[in-house]
Amino acid sequence: MISDKNGIHNFFGYMSLSMEDKLRLIKNAGFDCTSLWGVEADGAGEEDAMSLFRTAESLGLETEFIHAPYELTGYIFEYGTKGEKAYKTIEKNILLCGRLGIPVLVAHITAWHHPKRVTKKGIERLSALTALAEKNGVRMAAENIKLTYALKALDTIDSPFLGFCYDSGHALCFGNQKDPLPDYASRLAALHLHDNDSSGDLHALPGSGKGDWKKTAGIIKDSPYTGALHLEVNADNTPAYASLPPEEFLEKALASLGYIRSLL
Repeated sequence: MISDKNGIHNFFGYMSLSMEDKLRLIKNAGFDCTSLWGVEADGAGEEDAMSLFRTAESLGLETEFIHAPYELTGYIFEYGTKGEKAYKTIEKNILLCGRLGIPVLVAHITAWHHPKRVTKKGIERLSALTALAEKNGVRMAAENIKLTYALKALDTIDSPFLGFCYDSGHALCFGNQKDPLPDYASRLAALHLHDNDSSGDLHALPGSGKGDWKKTAGIIKDSPYTGALHLEVNADNTPAYASLPPEEFLEKALASLGYIRSLL
């Protein structure tokens, strides 16, 4: 059964605000949990991530997952340097999650604009990372983006420690791909809930675009997912939100999760 907790990624726009101030605003708005950006393969950003985790913890905000930087992780199936850096990036973030007690790591395992095939080397890397995740008590969640071919890796690696992160906005605006939620709902480990008008990846509030939220909510309800309803929205991408004070935007964001809950 889905949790009654509501979450939002700490990167929700308003670039002039510090990440610490955004966490305070998230807490004050009534959210229960958040998600944080991860670290690079060489460890860059680790001190910032740990500091933000401690800030969230002090505010009483649960960190539901870390999102690994995606510039390189999408090349996990490639041979050579890019593939190895993808592996190292995910490895570093699994270890960080394990150290901080964060239960889920979200990662892109496809590149945005470079369709590749699922390779034996990529499966070997993901299998090793899944074993590392299990050892550290972390569930890795592969996110759907523009190219969903690599989600077939979940069919090959049958482990509860390799799950699926459903990004509702990606499924809508990259409509040339089949919506992966029905096929992988049984592996749900994290949610990125947002909406758009199908013209681009706007990260708008649920209910403001063309998303079929009754259908989405029904599939999530019927799945074994027990996590929070978690937003990945950005006020800066939509003129209707850009003029709002952050407090008002977060109020509307929380209300959008109430709308989804009414459909469960």
